[in-house]
Amino acid sequence: MRHGHWMIVAMAAVVLPACELVESTVPMGFEPVTVSEEDWDGLWLGDEGVVAITVTDEEAGELTASFLFRASRSATPPHELDNYHVIVRRSGDWLFANTHYEDSSDWLWMRVKLEGDQLIAWAPDPSAISALVSRGLLPGTIDDSGGGERIILDPLTPAQDELIRSGSEGMLMAWDDPMVLMRIRRSVGVPR
Repeated sequence: MRHGHWMIVAMAAVVLPACELVESTVPMGFEPVTVSEEDWDGLWLGDEGVVAITVTDEEAGELTASFLFRASRSATPPHELDNYHVIVRRSGDWLFANTHYEDSSDWLWMRVKLEGDQLIAWAPDPSAISALVSRGLLPGTIDDSGGGERIILDPLTPAQDELIRSGSEGMLMAWDDPMVLMRIRRSVGVPR
């Protein structure tokens, strides 16, 4: 899996061990979030590359994120550009960024926190989520047929959503490996 694909979900630049993915059949978060151009639009810099974020529908919480990242030193050209449609939703005081991965109809998701010109994203911990699916505490399936593990969550009840956010079953997010983006320019593209 390329870094650029994983970056989009929380605007996250993380590659998980053995390409483990946590997905959902519906976007994570129960409520739509209003996103403003003032808060989200701009060029954001992270360890893995540059992200241009543009608000496309404020009321629906929709963004376009364009990732420019280095493919490899020997590649021609050495950089790649990927564009993604992102939906931001809320559960409690958590924001989730959701996007489709390649041809999948399922949603990749991450918890995101926007603090001024800093955007922090945390991926779900595949091992922890997988354990809760196996125990029947979260609805979903585990697919290990493709060489890596895909955990696909079915729609959550409010209680199951709270279980993910509360920490009552342990740390379900990769808190020790956040992706941090810093905004280096407020607007992208042609001025209005």
